[in-house]
Amino acid sequence: MKENSLLDAFRGIMKPAAEAISGFEGLVRVVSHYDADGIAAAGIMAKALLRERKRFRISFVKGINSEVFKALDHEGFVIALDMGSGQMDEIRKLEATVIICDHHVTPEFKKGMKEKKEGKRGEMGGSEDGSEGNDFSDFASQETEKGMVYEFNCHKFGINGSYAACAATITYALATALSRMNSPSSAMAIAGMFGDKQSTPLLGLNKEVVEEGVAQGYVQEKKASLFLDGGTVSDALTYSVDPYFPGLTGRESSVQEFLNECGIEGSKSPESLQLNERRFLTDRLMLILLKNNSPPEAVEGIVGTRYYLSEFGVYADVLSNRLNASGRQDWMTTGLAVCLGEKRAMEKATRLREKYRSTIRNGLVYLESRGIKKTDHLQYFFNNDPASSGTFAGLGIQFLFDRHLPIIGLSKKEDKVHISARGTRELVDKGLDLSTAMRDAGSRVGGYGGGHPIASGATIPKGKENEFLKIVDGIVGKQFEGAKKGQS
Repeated sequence: MKENSLLDAFRGIMKPAAEAISGFEGLVRVVSHYDADGIAAAGIMAKALLRERKRFRISFVKGINSEVFKALDHEGFVIALDMGSGQMDEIRKLEATVIICDHHVTPEFKKGMKEKKEGKRGEMGGSEDGSEGNDFSDFASQETEKGMVYEFNCHKFGINGSYAACAATITYALATALSRMNSPSSAMAIAGMFGDKQSTPLLGLNKEVVEEGVAQGYVQEKKASLFLDGGTVSDALTYSVDPYFPGLTGRESSVQEFLNECGIEGSKSPESLQLNERRFLTDRLMLILLKNNSPPEAVEGIVGTRYYLSEFGVYADVLSNRLNASGRQDWMTTGLAVCLGEKRAMEKATRLREKYRSTIRNGLVYLESRGIKKTDHLQYFFNNDPASSGTFAGLGIQFLFDRHLPIIGLSKKEDKVHISARGTRELVDKGLDLSTAMRDAGSRVGGYGGGHPIASGATIPKGKENEFLKIVDGIVGKQFEGAKKGQS
């Protein structure tokens, strides 16, 4: 770990909040997001509170809005994970000490970043990932009329929350500020990082958490020439969803024909393949992805570095998949139990993963065969299950659909429409900001939204879908146009 690291800087500014946790004698109320990153962050905090012998209660939420925090008044001590920065008006009203570990961008952060870029306060950071030149002097606890708020949002310190820090790595910094005995939780932090697709390349705070975990022996870094998740090569390709192989995934006969062409016996286990077989199969699979214009990070998913988590006996991506499947199927407590080391919970999470992967595979095969709709500046589809829309959108834009347009998944449920939007890093570089698009379009039709420039979501009233899409299309078009003018 380098001297004066981001991780150490975070731990330093988090000391007062850590002391507040140590000194509190009542029930600590923890609220977190329901995805893999949120569950991992909750697991890290649960272990830290158990070590401090604190009483606590954890809740998971799907839709993040001001109503979540209105219900927490008079709790005394609240820790918000993977949320909070966008609900500061309500949080400041709480009669409580509140600690926020968040990585989502807000309008206030955007304004501050713009001011710094314009030179009003100096540059935000020395590099895109926030790995140098950060000014941590801006941080201060906020004393409210009824309590105290500690807001640890990476954007506040010039660290990109889409690529270089997630809720789990920020929560890890807080846990290790509380006690270095919480260092083994680097394993969970890395699983959270994988859950938010921030592992390729490793940047900023994420990179330093991985380095610390490896250095301390809780994480083993392993180079993989080929990674296939399945008992046999044939099953691994047939059931694969990340990466999704167009023309192969979900098509057993096509997989068998492909393997025959490769001269590889499908009944073999991936581990039993000879070196020359592994290399040849890797080349053929990479060719399929490249022909479909998949991004480099998608290609690296089958040949990249993996991180083995000694405490859990699985790789970080495997743990992340289990946590994600648990959350997406409303079994967040199972995911939390996995983080706490319950073996039966891991067995259940593995079954949940297989069920969820089957749902995703079938849905992607359907979308591949049917196609999706396009407007001038975006592409979209309708889906029956809100929990899977984000996954369909994220995998779809990586492996199946037009990478030059952001993708939106819409799911109707009762009187609401839940929306998941995904982009690519290339689109963000061209001006795309889905966080702004979702928030502005959502509010204009009577809903709400937010998230990251590359991945965001919204909830709107049923019947407002077409109006919402039209507004988003216009916003995204202006974003691209504005970025072009700025470059000229």
